[in-house]
Amino acid sequence: MPAFALTAAALIAGCSDPPTQPTPPAVNASPLQSALSARYQDRFGQGVPLPALFNPFGAPPCSPTHVTSTAWLGNGTTRQLLTLYTSADGATVERQISSNHLAPAGQIRMLTVLVRHATVGDDGMALWADAQAGINNDYASFAQTRGLSAPIVRFQNTTVLVEPSSIPDPRTRQGVTGALSSLGHSADGYDILASVNVDPAQSEGGFAVGSNRFLFIGNFSTFPSPMRATDYVSVARALYHHEVVHLWGWPGTHDWATNCGSGAFGFNFRVPPVLLGWEDVDGDRVPEILDSTPYGR
Repeated sequence: MPAFALTAAALIAGCSDPPTQPTPPAVNASPLQSALSARYQDRFGQGVPLPALFNPFGAPPCSPTHVTSTAWLGNGTTRQLLTLYTSADGATVERQISSNHLAPAGQIRMLTVLVRHATVGDDGMALWADAQAGINNDYASFAQTRGLSAPIVRFQNTTVLVEPSSIPDPRTRQGVTGALSSLGHSADGYDILASVNVDPAQSEGGFAVGSNRFLFIGNFSTFPSPMRATDYVSVARALYHHEVVHLWGWPGTHDWATNCGSGAFGFNFRVPPVLLGWEDVDGDRVPEILDSTPYGR
């Protein structure tokens, strides 16, 4: 079967500027925030008066090992992420990281290569598009619960269906871009390139390569041939709610929130939304990732 592409049009172009709001009363820093603020200053030389944090101590069913705090600084599609792991009182730093990542905000253009193994039936492209729409619905629902007029993140999805014989190496960006080029497609202009290779002959999971924003998902659950709608949903959640989050700075150790359970954060999210800048921490009614003065700066 010849390769073909299906594009889901974006509903918004980029991240809408938040509406102007009256300045609310200043938020008083908690003792833990004050301690973390001091750590940002002495470890990174950055003023972060009201840090975002996840404190698993006293938050069942988590197994607490440390407090995690993040601060997203700068603007644009790539931003600096400062991360601290500290003791429960914020006094002792166990780990500190300064790194740059794709910002978890705005319109993200994603090109996915779907390899047509026996797991991908004749309705595979339509079922995959439905599963991708479900991911955007998760972000829309989250925004609605926070009283936002638009989602913080929205994926503009393009999918190319490729025969296995046309892509001998689906596990590297070079292999995928080579296959795309031979079929007349290009990965230029996209924020993320993903390979979905649900091979019935291979049992394998997924991974993310932050340096070139490449994602891979394999047959991690012995999916049937052909896959059902629910199977495509599982693959989409693994790709978008797990591997994409690694491109947003979630480390491979998966320890921003330790052993909190898969449903701890709602909307199928794997990490606390506050650590991705999706909550209003400083009381100005703007999520920190969209805020021109984040964290009370």
